[in-house]
Amino acid sequence: MTATTSASPTGPVSRIDPATAYRRPASAPGMLRLDSNEGVLPSRALLGDLAKADPELLRRYPDVSALEAALAARVGVAPDRLLVTAGADEAIDRACRAFLEPGRALVLPEPSFDMFDCSAALVGGELVRVPWWGDAFPGDAFVRRLDARTAVVAVVSPNNPTGSVATLADVRRVAAAAPNALVVLDHVYVEYADEDLTPALLDLPNVLVLRTLSKAPPAQRAACRCRPRAAAVAGQLRARRMRTTGPLALHGSRRPRRGGPRLPRPPRSRDGATHHPTRECARLRSAERGPRADAPSRGPRTMTARTATVTRATRETSITLTLTLEGTGKADVKTGVGFLDHLLDSLSRHARFDLTLASKGDLHVDDHHTAEDCALALGQAVDRALGERRGVNRFGWAYAPLDEALARAVVDLSGRSYADVTLGLTREAIGGLACENIPHILRSFATAGRLTLHVDVLKGENDHHRAEAAFKATALALKQAVACSGFDDVPSTKGILDV
Repeated sequence: MTATTSASPTGPVSRIDPATAYRRPASAPGMLRLDSNEGVLPSRALLGDLAKADPELLRRYPDVSALEAALAARVGVAPDRLLVTAGADEAIDRACRAFLEPGRALVLPEPSFDMFDCSAALVGGELVRVPWWGDAFPGDAFVRRLDARTAVVAVVSPNNPTGSVATLADVRRVAAAAPNALVVLDHVYVEYADEDLTPALLDLPNVLVLRTLSKAPPAQRAACRCRPRAAAVAGQLRARRMRTTGPLALHGSRRPRRGGPRLPRPPRSRDGATHHPTRECARLRSAERGPRADAPSRGPRTMTARTATVTRATRETSITLTLTLEGTGKADVKTGVGFLDHLLDSLSRHARFDLTLASKGDLHVDDHHTAEDCALALGQAVDRALGERRGVNRFGWAYAPLDEALARAVVDLSGRSYADVTLGLTREAIGGLACENIPHILRSFATAGRLTLHVDVLKGENDHHRAEAAFKATALALKQAVACSGFDDVPSTKGILDV
């Protein structure tokens, strides 16, 4: 490669003069520029000292434990909930590395800080943009775009570049609507806003607040707070200091290593193509354009935890339900109807769903409202947890015996609600649950879950056995239908699974 120079460069190069040091622009009286506190070129003496330093010193993070402890004491949080990084850009990078992956999404405003786009693209995450051109934060639009695939939500306030501000109520609403995602509040320009939201967000376990020392006026530097976050999340972000994809194998003798993780070295000309910076640029361009039509599949899809929480309150019932599809079959069901608890517990256990359900209903009337509304809430939770139903098997079928009874269930996560249930029950009630409500539970579940369900009890004498076998067969069919298919697509010729 031959480098050439031009007396009058054009294009982006024309804006860069490496021979000229950055100088802070002068501020007129009453004017405070956003970049008036940016760092200037280091002094020649400091550059000379750095040139003589051990290269290993420059490739490692310093020990910031004392600084983190001091800042944590000032903010009023435990030190393990606060993390010092090399600028907010690195904090964004670590958050995306820790929580994003192919098939998961970052929800962010449009326009916004470009670092979120770059960091998400480098880990294969998808971008979901919500327009924010006006002054008011688009809370309704943000909440509508959240689903089971949302891993990170970015709220930049004041927004860069518009300067629009989100309120405390806005941030708390987004955090409540995305309990299983990391909500990143980019608060680096907060010194130019009317309110610092940091103290009022310390109680939220899924919020990460980014603060910086570079934007604050010098007199306010000491008051800057850093990133409060639950200890588990902070630990994950600390782990992202190491830019390795697996354990390091050490061979032969080498000099002792100093403590602290290493910083990545700049690319060298002898590096292979996979390490060259142009490869990363190509990935970013590809992420903007989307995959080529002839591009091969990324390979098997890794399904991450899909969860949903549903609250249903009417004049007849009050229900709170939490569901995790990738569970162990652990259930905590309290409906006030013994046999209904038993059936839902059996469904959860054999589908390997984790289910927590608490219901208070008008049982003084009868069991119908409680049975129906619990089924509707469970169906809603399954629908929400599945998101757009990408990467699932879609179809599931199973037989389940219980002594003399034998049941068959077939499931299609079609997005269309249909149920054909034939149980052949003859008793009036079982354990406080009217037998006429048992097939109604399965039909209500299919309706709210937007799925097709066929359940038939093929034979059996005991109604308890017939009903329980039907729920066990349904559970096994659901387990098969929601499982990862190994392909990162929506299993439909339409490209969507919807009505």
